Amino acid sequence: MTTRQVPLSRPLKRFTHLQKYDKKLRLSNDASTTSLAHNKSKALPTFGGLTLDVWNIVFTYLQPPDLRDLALVNSLFHVTVTSSPTWRFYKSLFPTSRKIWALSWEEGYNGYFARTIPLTGAETVTYNLSVENLPADQPFASLFLNTDRRVIEFFGPSVRHRHDTFLTQADGDFRQLCQSWKITSTPQYSMGQVKSLEKVVVELPPRGHHLRPAGLDVVGTFLFWVDFEDNPIGFEVTAEGLTFDDELGEMALWPDGAFEEQGDDLCLLHRLFLSWGESQFEFSGQMCCATPSVRLNRRKQTLRLYDYQKNKAYTIPFDELLKEKGPWKGGWRSPWLHPWGFDDDGNLLFKIIDTKLVDGGERLRVVQTSYHLESMRTTFSHEILEDIQLPSPWNFQLFSDQCWGYPIKDVDGNIWCILRDLRDGNIVRRVGPLNRIGIHPYDYACHISMFHVLFQDKSQRFSAANTPAHTPLRIFPIDPIPPDIQHRYPFSEPMAAPQTSQLLYELHPPYHPDPPGFWTFGGEDAAERYLFFQGATINSEDGVHSDDWKKWVVWDSHRREWTMLKCQRDWGINGFYCLFSQVEGNKERVGLQWVTME
Repeated sequence: MTTRQVPLSRPLKRFTHLQKYDKKLRLSNDASTTSLAHNKSKALPTFGGLTLDVWNIVFTYLQPPDLRDLALVNSLFHVTVTSSPTWRFYKSLFPTSRKIWALSWEEGYNGYFARTIPLTGAETVTYNLSVENLPADQPFASLFLNTDRRVIEFFGPSVRHRHDTFLTQADGDFRQLCQSWKITSTPQYSMGQVKSLEKVVVELPPRGHHLRPAGLDVVGTFLFWVDFEDNPIGFEVTAEGLTFDDELGEMALWPDGAFEEQGDDLCLLHRLFLSWGESQFEFSGQMCCATPSVRLNRRKQTLRLYDYQKNKAYTIPFDELLKEKGPWKGGWRSPWLHPWGFDDDGNLLFKIIDTKLVDGGERLRVVQTSYHLESMRTTFSHEILEDIQLPSPWNFQLFSDQCWGYPIKDVDGNIWCILRDLRDGNIVRRVGPLNRIGIHPYDYACHISMFHVLFQDKSQRFSAANTPAHTPLRIFPIDPIPPDIQHRYPFSEPMAAPQTSQLLYELHPPYHPDPPGFWTFGGEDAAERYLFFQGATINSEDGVHSDDWKKWVVWDSHRREWTMLKCQRDWGINGFYCLFSQVEGNKERVGLQWVTME
């Protein structure tokens, strides 16, 4: 549910180094681009009464979806649009043809080059280490609503959908409630000026039924829960919203006997979940056991969703999601559903994690499924045949506006990222090796954006001799770098072996006066302009006594500037970390603040 947009009315700059090709462009009828009106006078009314030179300027002001719609007007527009430098560059820029909501071609161009160009080492570093960036006694609305401050990103339970951001916070002990705030900004690709703030209180189902994709109580406007068909939990949707009966029900997410185990030997899935810190007694609710639905004495299960924005409930039988068997590898053994959220087309994205027997031993089996909620049909279901790596619930759920992906390990122990089209599941690119050759990482972060794959090997921190440990973020392009760009910048040398990806550069934060044990990659904003790093200790058990977690570094790829930040949470108040920017004269200041919503 994370998509982006730029203002519809924003005038876009022309790129002169691309516009020089305008006069060289030739139509299918071999007419000159500078003399279309003279040579094609009869077609001029069909062409809007403007010469091609004027249209080439207009094209740079249109967003790609609008440019595509213009190409569908008639054959003359189609040839002209699809032959223009604007269109050709846009088509070569993205790994798939999937439309990105209202993203201008200029914004795509800037985002591509800002992340692709290596650093020089002379970038500006700003130190903003004061604890209080904004007044701590004012709520979010007073600080941001209709001001010149711009929200970059929230850290914590949040979901971005177009120019709306949703924050959630559970409250209550016995009658579980969740507060959900909808923050609407000016409609643009990056988070713009905050225009409105709405709050909705949603009643939550019992803990044993409440499914929490990505650890969120409410995903955008959707609440998830699971029950058994023969023993459902009671609920009612009225004009006032959703209410549940006062009953706890039985444990539906992790029922007793979820694993078929004998003696003290744990099965593969049970060991995997324990490595994630998940057990029946310490359970985040991110996944759900679907084994009862496939056993001989089947007990049918149901996935239920409630959209508080539409005030509508949805019911999906597990049989509809699992089918009789998987796409390619036959029947299920002990499947688990692992939902993540929605794409911009309204498809519910989830993985089915199961095991298969190979030569008498258990191997992981993973299926990625896209299910369209309104039409209640499967968009695609793809069996992952590679050696997928599942080091944590976050590392194998990779999604961008264009693709979904997952990390795999090859026979030499190298990590790769497989990218597939978000519309149909077909393969787009195989990027890697991501790790340094000869080093086999076991603790790492992998992330995909529109144009790049980001990888950080954190396992090297244990052998580091200095502080902070050298754990750089490695940047790879999804599509190969064109030769003209390749010769323009000092990229790392391409891999000698064929079918390997080129490392663009390694990114690591600059000097910090009080460095942490190491910098861990914390993600990026929805517009893919900023990259975040948070301080961490070498050994996680030392984190309780350390303040390394308070230290943050932000890289602004557009302004080519680092910002050192520090923020301390007020443990007595519920709130969210908010990364923001504020224009002060000719400068833009980036700050990090713990904000309360009320």
